[in-house]
Amino acid sequence: MYIEDTENVRKWALGYGLTFADTYQDAPFHDPNWQLVRVKQSRKAFLWTYEKDGRIHLNLKTTPDKRDFYRSVYPSVIPGWHQNKEHWNTVIMDGSIPKDIVYSCCKLWSSQKPKAKRAKKKKTKTSFHLSPWKKALVFAWIDLKEFCMFSSRDIFCS
Repeated sequence: MYIEDTENVRKWALGYGLTFADTYQDAPFHDPNWQLVRVKQSRKAFLWTYEKDGRIHLNLKTTPDKRDFYRSVYPSVIPGWHQNKEHWNTVIMDGSIPKDIVYSCCKLWSSQKPKAKRAKKKKTKTSFHLSPWKKALVFAWIDLKEFCMFSSRDIFCS
């Protein structure tokens, strides 16, 4: 099935992206032309929509194997515009692109779980980090203090 009506392409794409659980629409540039769909937990975007040269463009995050396949089969699929070319494709919605491309890319990224939060190392009162030169100064100060204590005792005791 192909999308032919360019006026409703953006509404359809955003609406489809929002059908996945825990997703929301965002406009990070305060520009109504740039709309994207993000996953709530990770805040990572997987679908960008914008109009350029009179056509709706979709930036879709994809895997390297699908990226290369779509670019080789469809002339309207190009490397991601203003995105990392390794992970993103720009799909120019000109009526030649099947909906399956959008479906597969959105399903792939919207269903991923966020990375588990790493346990933070708790700092105790005694644990602190010193750079090597600060450690050298501390040890030099301790050595000097011990030297002065023993030297003064020897002087006064003799």
